[in-house]
Amino acid sequence: MRYSKFSNLLILLIILSATSLLTAQSTDQIKQTFVCDGYNVVPSRFVSCTQLLNDWHQLPQVNFWQQIISNHPDSSVVNIAHSRTPILTVNTKQWKSQTEPRKAEVKCSIRNCFSLDSNTALNVTAGKGDFYDFVNAIDEVNAAIPIFKKYDTDPWYAQAILLIESPGKLAARSTAGAVGAFQLMPDVARSMGLRVNKKMDERKNFERSAAASAKFIRTYCMPLAKKVCQQNGIVFDRNDLWFKLLTMHIYNAGYGNVNAAVEKVCPQTGGKEFIKQLWITEAGQFKNQSQNYSQLVLACMSNFTKMMNTSDTVYEHTGDKFIYAYNQTTSKNTSLLEQGLKSYQQDLLSGKVNFEKFKEVFLFINGELASTNQLPQEVDGLTASELNMAALELMKNLKVTSAISLLHLNEKLYPQNASVYDTLSVAYARQGNKTLARKYELLAQKTKQTQP
Repeated sequence: MRYSKFSNLLILLIILSATSLLTAQSTDQIKQTFVCDGYNVVPSRFVSCTQLLNDWHQLPQVNFWQQIISNHPDSSVVNIAHSRTPILTVNTKQWKSQTEPRKAEVKCSIRNCFSLDSNTALNVTAGKGDFYDFVNAIDEVNAAIPIFKKYDTDPWYAQAILLIESPGKLAARSTAGAVGAFQLMPDVARSMGLRVNKKMDERKNFERSAAASAKFIRTYCMPLAKKVCQQNGIVFDRNDLWFKLLTMHIYNAGYGNVNAAVEKVCPQTGGKEFIKQLWITEAGQFKNQSQNYSQLVLACMSNFTKMMNTSDTVYEHTGDKFIYAYNQTTSKNTSLLEQGLKSYQQDLLSGKVNFEKFKEVFLFINGELASTNQLPQEVDGLTASELNMAALELMKNLKVTSAISLLHLNEKLYPQNASVYDTLSVAYARQGNKTLARKYELLAQKTKQTQP
């Protein structure tokens, strides 16, 4: 949520007039699946959006954002701005390295190549797979559902906000000053009863901020979405997906900006076409980011629902199924451990799993292999060399802190391996710590001299 000012008096008036919005039941289903973290399997709830799966997910704008939120940041999609139609994929770093005149030339060439009108606006949109990490949002969605139900607010909104605003990032802070999993602005949070001052910020408390978000949607955003509809003579049902998206626009951009955009659209009815018109309408501060907001909501909800509906068990990380399978069998097939570790290494390098999780799995596998009299050095992926290579890859991706943590684990496991100290020296030099870089350079030299 990006806007910052609104009237507490207005909220009080809206609360008194909002009861008609709280009677119908949502057509969306709250389902349960099982989530595995590699060791345990626990039940988890989520909202399965029936209307989205039956209709909206096929829109080209939604398909486009589904691709973007799944892509790695290194990959950018050149697309037609008006319709979000993908044209081709380019390397993000190479594109950003071009001058603005050169970018204009390339876009002109693309228009000519694909027989587009010379006035066709083209966007180059980088992948956002590093931000939209839905696996880490599973626990938050599960925890938010009963809180929203307690405050008579459709849990659909909880899931939508948690997926689009800051999935798995409880302490997130936006440039506009919104904080926490529900990205509440300071004055909004205070009006909903949260303490936000120099000493305390309850927006960082998940339960409190979830309650505040639920109350804010029920007493402010939904009544104002109703007002927008009534002003334009639009018949609505608060459970319609288009009405929920309109409410989400108000949550994000504020009533004034959304109402200005709606006045430009001059809708005769609600529905999909109404929302699609908002996607191409600018008014006040309702611009590109605001237009994209409900498109992203649809894409995130669709991808998340598909992930949760894939099977009866969702694995938090790629390697979890191998670790879980190993723990469940009496034969203790060590090949499952090898496959699991390789998957975790890939997740570590791609940023899908943090170092602490990788370390937990690595030490577990190391211990299990030792108990079966299989030396770690004999298994691909467990050697000091393999860990060094992973650390170097992390450094290539500017993840120097994670690389150093991995190398210190390597140092603990293989204290007589000089290459470990060499790589640590390089890592600290990359970090700018000359003292530690020199320390590990000397350790590498000393270790080499003691080796036969």
